[in-house]
Amino acid sequence: MAYQDDQAARPLPRLVLYGDHHSEIDRAILNILNTCVGPPYGLLGDASVALDNLRPSRRHQHLGENLESDSTFLRGFWRTFLELVSQIPCDDPAQGYLVMLIKDLRTLPPSNTSGMSFWRHLPGLQIGIKDIWCEPTRYEYDHQVYEQWINLNAFASRLYFNDLAECYGLGIRAMRRAFEHDQPQDNMFMNCRVKAAAQWMFYSADKLFSLMTTCRPTEKDQFDHLSPLFYGIVVFSLDRWAFWKKSFRNLSGATRDDAGTAVANMDRADGGRPV
Repeated sequence: MAYQDDQAARPLPRLVLYGDHHSEIDRAILNILNTCVGPPYGLLGDASVALDNLRPSRRHQHLGENLESDSTFLRGFWRTFLELVSQIPCDDPAQGYLVMLIKDLRTLPPSNTSGMSFWRHLPGLQIGIKDIWCEPTRYEYDHQVYEQWINLNAFASRLYFNDLAECYGLGIRAMRRAFEHDQPQDNMFMNCRVKAAAQWMFYSADKLFSLMTTCRPTEKDQFDHLSPLFYGIVVFSLDRWAFWKKSFRNLSGATRDDAGTAVANMDRADGGRPV
């Protein structure tokens, strides 16, 4: 089926691969995404089948060659896919399309007698997101680096909301860096952090509120998600949620009002709980 979105569709610049060292698979992924990411949007089924045909066992059927392992393929596949996604603006409908494309990959029928679908559990995706999620420094000479990091946070948030990747830890890290550590004076860098954190409230506020208020953190959670302000069992807590909400509210009106929109989504998720 073709993808539809309530937002007004707008032309999207062609995605590109940076650098000279790219495989034929990388270029094939690029061509598939450029063909199907619009507007006009292509057919999800066509794109998912084309991507599925890139995996080693499918290529072996056509070429008869001994190819790379599945794990090697998946590492490169998701790295390229996510690098291309990071070029799509955080609020562009095409990000929603690519989430639906990943959902469609999961539903592809098994291609062998084992009855197991290769993509059913999206192997390698969660690791791929964590590998590529690297915050830019305040010394970047190209503002595009900041934009791409914000875009990646938006996509990871969408994946988390749609139960495609348990990457809430990246959302907590984004909040922690925006609000829970000493902040640099560089406005561009700080605005980048706030806008990246806001993406998690734009697309997955409900799930993050549930995580903060109903889940008891394990010892690993307490280690992974601590900050100077929140540690121990309060790494998941209403207090931390309220702190984030108050922090966004204090910035409302700045950063093109991304903070204000984040607060509105948090109000919707928590029923307008005061802070």
